[in-house]
Amino acid sequence: QVEWYASYWNFEDNIKFYQSFIRGLLTELTGSTKIEYQDNVIDFGAEWKKINYVEEMRKVLGFDFLDIEEPSILKDKVVEAGLFTYEDLEEVKSLSQIIDFIYKKKIRTDVLEPTIIYNYPAVLIPLARRNDMDKRIIDVFQVVACGTELCKAYSELVNPITQREAFELDESFLSAMEQGMPPISGLGFGIDRLMMIIFNQPSIRDVVLFPQMKDKK
Repeated sequence: QVEWYASYWNFEDNIKFYQSFIRGLLTELTGSTKIEYQDNVIDFGAEWKKINYVEEMRKVLGFDFLDIEEPSILKDKVVEAGLFTYEDLEEVKSLSQIIDFIYKKKIRTDVLEPTIIYNYPAVLIPLARRNDMDKRIIDVFQVVACGTELCKAYSELVNPITQREAFELDESFLSAMEQGMPPISGLGFGIDRLMMIIFNQPSIRDVVLFPQMKDKK
């Protein structure tokens, strides 16, 4: 619902801006950077914790999942590690789906305080810039609080060679990129998830703008 891009920024610039933005927004709306949510006090004014996605996943799994390219092999190793059963993983088919499933079940759900989760596997977001130290990792971050994702942002992929290798794109766009597209970082976040925390509601369905569109299940 809210999205912005900034030329000559990387994802770290967006981290700083988003922190300042959220703190200012909460102060303006509530008079404080502290929010009471489900019997917990969440302090957005304190220093935000940081979690390296790839490193945390390695700890959870007990092996380097970035070296695995076949979904079936990754599933086998996850089951062997005793983390999930094949039945648990039945609906997740691709590498990206399996990795995201494990992350949400084993990492994100336990995050209470505002936390910056960064260094994502490249397989998750093809349009993000590859990390200079390891091309299997991308310059991405999310802010998670109360077990829910508040925003996602990354350094944009502005390399025309990589774009051509991975996608079929408009040649005029690629030509513009070749002429000198600057580094860019973009960020997007949903207002509803932030409102869920501010208004101390257990479900995002309780704060959606159009209640008649709620899932009836």
